[in-house]
Amino acid sequence: MAKSLTKDAELYIWDEPLNYLDIYNKDQLEKLILKIKPTMIIIDHDIEFINKIANKKIRLTKL
Repeated sequence: MAKSLTKDAELYIWDEPLNYLDIYNKDQLEKLILKIKPTMIIIDHDIEFINKIANKKIRLTKL
């Protein structure tokens, strides 16, 4: 995932990016996202991660 951020893109779409990452790598990814501020759509269940990096949120719920 971090490698994908080294490539120019208008929009990154990530689904559950924290799966299989340890705490160290999660922290590094958060810092990188906060530093470069890419346009992203992220789907994740880790509310703490989303709250740290997101400036807009859309919550989808089941009817």
